[in-house]
Amino acid sequence: MQAHYDNEPDRAMPADQILWRPEAPAPALMLPPGQLRIRVINAEGGVLASGQARIGDVSPPPIAAKNEPTAQAMIERYQKEKSPVWIDGDTATFFYQGDAEQVMLAFSGERIAFRHLPDSRVWLARVKKPDMAKGIFTYMILPGKKGEPPFKSGQPLPIQRWRGPEAPPAAERPEKLTGETKVIDFESKALGGTRKIRVYLPPGHDRTKQYPVIFGTDGNDGGAILEPLIKAGKIPPVIGIATSSGDYLGDRAAGYDIKKDLRALEYLSGEDAERYAQHETFFCEEVAAWAEQEFGASKERNDRAVFGCSNGARFAVDMGVRHPDLFGHAIAFSVAGSREFKVPEKAAALPQYHLAAGTWEPFLKITKLVADELKAHSVSVTFTTRVAGHDPMMWEEELAAAAIRAFSKAN
Repeated sequence: MQAHYDNEPDRAMPADQILWRPEAPAPALMLPPGQLRIRVINAEGGVLASGQARIGDVSPPPIAAKNEPTAQAMIERYQKEKSPVWIDGDTATFFYQGDAEQVMLAFSGERIAFRHLPDSRVWLARVKKPDMAKGIFTYMILPGKKGEPPFKSGQPLPIQRWRGPEAPPAAERPEKLTGETKVIDFESKALGGTRKIRVYLPPGHDRTKQYPVIFGTDGNDGGAILEPLIKAGKIPPVIGIATSSGDYLGDRAAGYDIKKDLRALEYLSGEDAERYAQHETFFCEEVAAWAEQEFGASKERNDRAVFGCSNGARFAVDMGVRHPDLFGHAIAFSVAGSREFKVPEKAAALPQYHLAAGTWEPFLKITKLVADELKAHSVSVTFTTRVAGHDPMMWEEELAAAAIRAFSKAN
């Protein structure tokens, strides 16, 4: 079950969400004040029910003193940890001290309300997940006024990262890229309009040479992850070409309509065959040919990967099946989509698939089903699970591992 602010897309972080088994009683959502859109979704991403809710401007309930430590104890713990988040077993505690009417926590794809400790300026939120010490997550602490969204469009997001003491080492990220990043307005005949494309060119890029290339979705060119691997000699110089997703064309105040969500229509087959085909032509023909001509993207199948996360992951999975002549690798993390994935019986030799999902997220089951279907057809698959949610921190680190598997000379 998910709740979104009514003026935000379904792909935005939920105001709150919770998972439960069908045989169990329906749980309660912790909802902030405002107009919200509620959806019940099955494990495959299909919407089972939806509705609207208006939550009044009421203060978050105070935490009972008998169940929680005092505000002073929390202040002392915060000073000891030197961090606004710490863990005890499988429970993470998030700390905020300041004047606010409400405080929200954006946690690894979820949104959770802080609770106010009585007679203090201290706010707490707690999240319990299995194997928290092995986990990684991004989070934001968002103080604000009642009834207002936690952040506004265009506002810089205060994203923080947390890594458990038993989590795998982090992927290296440079403070500043020495390669070149470009944002280009691409005129697409297939889409009948302009679409922005992010381009990452590795240090020393030479247009007269050919380079392995990752074609990404949602503007994810991968440069910050690829460049340290290139400099360390773990992979050769690689180009990143990332198309942006389509916009939502409707009025959010009128409720969500998938037929107006170009991102969903372009990434998920079965929603709008015409728009899906137009985007497929744009991505696989127009952009690929342009990248070859302008930046020296290799034409060799084994030098090319298609990459995506969430809805973009489902697109990457499907493009690997539909265009095995173009892509030698399909990198797909947290695969979304409600349609059943099937490999055609007479499919040509498919790419090598690099799949990953977090153990805390609802798309783990879908990603595993995709992996099992590919393996049943003797397709080369690496499927990794991480102690994480639906989280870009996990996606970045798995991209580094996938790039090494795909492009390292040792492999």
